[in-house]
Amino acid sequence: MSILNDLRHIVNGIGHSINTRPSNIIRTQKERAKLNYAYQRGIETGIERVRMYGPGADIGPLNVDWRTTITSFAELIRQDFKIICARAEGLYRAYPVARRAISLLDNNVVGSGIRPYPAIRYANGEQPKHVNDRLASDWERFVDSGIRSGTVKTSYYQSQSNELRTMATYGNVLFNIISSKKGSHIPFSFQILKPTRLDFSKDTLFDNIKTSEKKVIHGIEINAFGEPVAFHLENEGRFSADKMILSFIPIETEQYLGLSWLYPVLMAMNDHNQLFGDQLKISRMCTKLGVWTGREDKSALESVLNSGISDTSHRSYIELDSPGLFCSKDKPEPIQISNAIKENFKPLVDMIMGYIAMGMGFSYQAFTTDLNGANYSSGRLNSIGDNRGYTCLFKKFITYNESIKWAKFVEWEVLTGRLIEFGVTPSVYYSDPWYYNQALWLPMDYQEWVDPLNDMQALILSYKTGQITFKELCARTGKNMTTQLKELKEERDALIDAGLTHLLPENLSSSLKGSTSQNKTVEENENENK
Repeated sequence: MSILNDLRHIVNGIGHSINTRPSNIIRTQKERAKLNYAYQRGIETGIERVRMYGPGADIGPLNVDWRTTITSFAELIRQDFKIICARAEGLYRAYPVARRAISLLDNNVVGSGIRPYPAIRYANGEQPKHVNDRLASDWERFVDSGIRSGTVKTSYYQSQSNELRTMATYGNVLFNIISSKKGSHIPFSFQILKPTRLDFSKDTLFDNIKTSEKKVIHGIEINAFGEPVAFHLENEGRFSADKMILSFIPIETEQYLGLSWLYPVLMAMNDHNQLFGDQLKISRMCTKLGVWTGREDKSALESVLNSGISDTSHRSYIELDSPGLFCSKDKPEPIQISNAIKENFKPLVDMIMGYIAMGMGFSYQAFTTDLNGANYSSGRLNSIGDNRGYTCLFKKFITYNESIKWAKFVEWEVLTGRLIEFGVTPSVYYSDPWYYNQALWLPMDYQEWVDPLNDMQALILSYKTGQITFKELCARTGKNMTTQLKELKEERDALIDAGLTHLLPENLSSSLKGSTSQNKTVEENENENK
């Protein structure tokens, strides 16, 4: 054993001496310098291309050179996809405005999670209660171990927020189906990947030109029906579509890959950032700028400078420790220059923030929480429009992301034999999977009341008139109906057994009515006495 250790030590020493030769070190440094230069050049080129590109225009932020030919969505994505992703990722990570825009969508669309309720209903209207109950109970176990992000095992509902933010930043969410850890209820889990892992070098489809028998676009191998057959990942190889899921919300026809939601506002966000940088430079320059002149010329000089006219005759510039002009003959005295930031800078910033809000699909007031100049009617109108937008995005997110994973979960339930005792075998399931994939998706967030009494009465009235179900009523207050029913029954039985029937809801509500009428009588008597 000692001889082997000595030989290993000698081999390591020889390898170290070869790698540390001057020629090898110089070659390594040159290669590293080339990579760094290429990396920096790539960043600069990417930023410039993103800034210069505008829909319908060839080059130039003013869109002066209009396109005369249609560019396919496939070619646009293939050329600029990773550049746009890099730019959007940089904004989301380091720029507060981009973080706020995506967080606003996340908080209002996903919130603390969106819960699926199995709602299988056969063609004859029959609802197999036992199958729905089994899927619901197994789902609760799957929630805690069904998603993995890197080395982190995350809850399914926490993952929904990460998925929407990923889709907003990169335009897509990519899932890889991997084996679960030992002891997990379901043998498989979903692992979240960045869509930039797709290998575009495998593409064989360019507009109407096909270079091989296989159709591969954006690293996605598709069949004659346009369905994905396999996915090619960089440095990973080819993966069957059974092991991969790609989710995005399409915005155009013939779209095979999503585009970052920040794409329409990239230039506006960059302008917003540049404005603050320019204002900061101006502020710093002013601290070093001054004019020395006679005291008797102070009033005339001050009026000239504040009017914006520059006349430097008979004056010499010197550096000062504070902004302004320093005038003196007998006693030092500063001249103040008016700051036009309120007249020029703030309106321009507000206008750009309005552009960003429109590009992301919500109101300026919701985005900035700036209610200056807003009244109740305009605020209410903006809230209605925002809520409608959040509802539409909620439904699209369910359709293009959550429902796909739910269908995969139901398939796993069938294949692992969890539903065999209820007659749902793989052959029965595959004869028409749509029946068994039906589910109702409801948000888990509590209702944030504006006027608690009136809003709660309106919610109860909606339930009484049949506009919403008890399941929806529970969901809007942040609760699961099944759990709520069990807790209500246990609490009611406990109160009756303890002889505390006066604390039951129906008795408590009647006592509250009595106290309310008594309070009104007391108030009326007090008013009469006055």
